[in-house]
Amino acid sequence: MNVSNFCGADADTIDVSVYVGLDENGNKSDCFRVISHNGNVSFPDLPQKKIKILIVNLAGKVCYEGPPVELKLAQRGIYLIRFISQETICYRKIFIL
Repeated sequence: MNVSNFCGADADTIDVSVYVGLDENGNKSDCFRVISHNGNVSFPDLPQKKIKILIVNLAGKVCYEGPPVELKLAQRGIYLIRFISQETICYRKIFIL
């Protein structure tokens, strides 16, 4: 940033790092894959073990809770998906445009 006036000039630098979401920059190999296209959401390659998913919008409203099935999300927006199994809980973020 450069600031100047009739008294002179001054310059300063500010470094900013922003991280958004849950574990977006971590190792993704321990979670499951999500495919979204035209509002349809599917979960390929899920293991055969019992898994429950929870889908919420950014306002915190629960849009779906139950077993992983192919769904249609009617509203555009950003959704957080939580995969819950006996071994792990992990999150994915999807955009519906």
